[in-house]
Amino acid sequence: MDRLHRQAILDCYEDISRDMDPKLVLRYSTVHWRDEDPGVIRAKERTEGRHSSARALLDKLLDLPYDGFDDFVQSLSAVPYDHLVEQLLEARTRLRTRVERGEIRMRDLGRRRQETSLMTVFPRRLKTFVGREDVFGKIDACLEQNQTCLIKGLGGVGKTTLTIEYAHRRANVYDGTVFWV
Repeated sequence: MDRLHRQAILDCYEDISRDMDPKLVLRYSTVHWRDEDPGVIRAKERTEGRHSSARALLDKLLDLPYDGFDDFVQSLSAVPYDHLVEQLLEARTRLRTRVERGEIRMRDLGRRRQETSLMTVFPRRLKTFVGREDVFGKIDACLEQNQTCLIKGLGGVGKTTLTIEYAHRRANVYDGTVFWV
């Protein structure tokens, strides 16, 4: 699915899953995916509650190999979901305008919020760590030039501690970076 359309759906995800009637969710999934999906969606509704069927439908929609946004909006407008249609179209227009103005980048769209926050989960920080700004400066310079930095030394000198502290201090600088220890 197109990143812009994916982000528009993610922005409206909670409202859609709350407001859609489970029976209409099943009808939509039957029309658009002629496989076992209606059964899976129906089972989710039974086991996890009323709104889970719409969430399951949206998850399937977001994972489609083609862009199903316009079909989805059209199917919503066929039933009394004008408020959701308006909300989705407004979200798309707002996002497109922000991309054109350069306020956000297209490549940053379409990710679920929790996907990025998981990258900032590091081992706990040591309260006794002090100094080493000179080493942090060298690591910064190395990463800016090579994008790879090797920290080596004898066992027990604090390589892992240094890396953990660096990751905590620079987490907002290197978005999506993986620190291998």
